Amino acid sequence: MLVTAGGVDVQKYWKWKPRIQEAWDERFLIETYQDLVEDAVRLQMRSDVPIGLFLSSGVDSSSLLALMSKQSSKPVHTFTIGFEGGEGSNETSDARKMARQFGADHTEMILSPQDYQDYYQRYLWDLEEPVGNETAAAFYFVSLIASRKVKVVLTGQGADEPWAGYHRHIGARFSELYSRLPKSLTGKLLEPLVTRFTKNELLRRGVKSLNESDMLTRLVNVYSFFSSDMKAQLFQPWLLDQISSDGAEARESLRHLQSDVEGLDALTQMTYIDTRANLPDDLLMVADKTAMTNSLEARVPFLDYRLVEFVETLPPQMKLRWCRGKYLHKKAMEKWLPKEVIYRKKKGFANPVDSWLRAQMSRFLDDCLFSEHSAVRRYFDDKYIRQLVAKHEAGQQNYMRHIYLLISFELWHQQFISA
Repeated sequence: MLVTAGGVDVQKYWKWKPRIQEAWDERFLIETYQDLVEDAVRLQMRSDVPIGLFLSSGVDSSSLLALMSKQSSKPVHTFTIGFEGGEGSNETSDARKMARQFGADHTEMILSPQDYQDYYQRYLWDLEEPVGNETAAAFYFVSLIASRKVKVVLTGQGADEPWAGYHRHIGARFSELYSRLPKSLTGKLLEPLVTRFTKNELLRRGVKSLNESDMLTRLVNVYSFFSSDMKAQLFQPWLLDQISSDGAEARESLRHLQSDVEGLDALTQMTYIDTRANLPDDLLMVADKTAMTNSLEARVPFLDYRLVEFVETLPPQMKLRWCRGKYLHKKAMEKWLPKEVIYRKKKGFANPVDSWLRAQMSRFLDDCLFSEHSAVRRYFDDKYIRQLVAKHEAGQQNYMRHIYLLISFELWHQQFISA
């Protein structure tokens, strides 16, 4: 933003549109990427205050630990959280091993349902907007323990979106092949079967989106927790009359991004939009706000603009090889990490919040969604929400993120509207 006597001029500081380069040698690509990653870490380790790392058990933060250890004369401060009752998904054990392997000064914390419930008193004060990501609160706690030792941390965020690290990217990669299948098979048989018989909410969204020929509508379906049919049942009639339930607003907001990459393959389009919409609006926003509420600066080396530009010139098979996401990224990390770490199944911030809401936090859930004065009941259909919760608790469907988004809305409304 440039402010002068003549007025205000706002411009993008970085303008970039992908142009795929096909004729590249894989060995050359790997070495180029390794040099870029190493330099990005070097630049983002510059600090006149103590610096550390959010460490999980995955390839991204582990590779940062390897490079930080290489470039630091002192042990790297690493921080990991786990969850009470989450022994099957916790990353603490694997992260501890990685920290030990590289001689890091490691700190970890195990969270309880009470920790989460206590934090919910100020949760939306920190975030300032409702989110449907049940892992969001976890970033607050890992930031909290990090802030006791350092003022700056590096994180592994930003490698999944441009590198096609999510399941939805598999659908995008094979969407052209899927579109060639008879509509009698995909639309009239496959989608109803998946909708009726699978509990996997991501799979249901994916199949529904693949049946859309329009790219923007497909993306809206991928990103939307509540489908158009669900929103038509969710909103109170007076509210439904004032808004669109068909995703028109979401389509329009994505249109300007999609126009930058229109004509490129579906995977490149999705990863481009993910990196500029889903990533900053969700993960980066959550990490930044929960870190800063603890007076901590979080840095993201994998989003060095040179890295993003490099990745976005690659053909789709260099990002997603068959069903293996982040293909060339992982090949490059073999220089610094054991293969069993690189190709270990991704856990992310997996946590047992769902089971907590069914048990220890069930009263909290009822108070949020069904109390006499809840905002949720004012704007949304109480009977429909009770059906969602009942089906979820019975194990008939997985509506965890739908329920969590409603909880976030209620907490946000209490904090900023009702207060």
